[in-house]
Amino acid sequence: MPFCRLTRRPQFKTKAGRELKNGELLTMIDGRFDVSILGDKNLRYQQNLAKRKIAIVEIYTIRWPHLQPFIPAIVAAVDPATSGSYVIVEPSPANDGNP
Repeated sequence: MPFCRLTRRPQFKTKAGRELKNGELLTMIDGRFDVSILGDKNLRYQQNLAKRKIAIVEIYTIRWPHLQPFIPAIVAAVDPATSGSYVIVEPSPANDGNP
């Protein structure tokens, strides 16, 4: 499975130098990657994800100090992800902010 490195502020551009929007980026990676981990909480409302092949795992933050304790929960969401699935990983209030 291909791996895409997470960067702090990723910018994806076409060969002509035009920045890609979320829909264009999803189209570009759909079918080329199995899972996308992202912190965009509005994506599910802004994009039609019904026909996508890529599984999406939404994380509640992209800030490493807050994200680091949730790595096991993210891995637990990625491992069973299936084509077209959408999973949200966020803190559980019952567990004092732990997943």
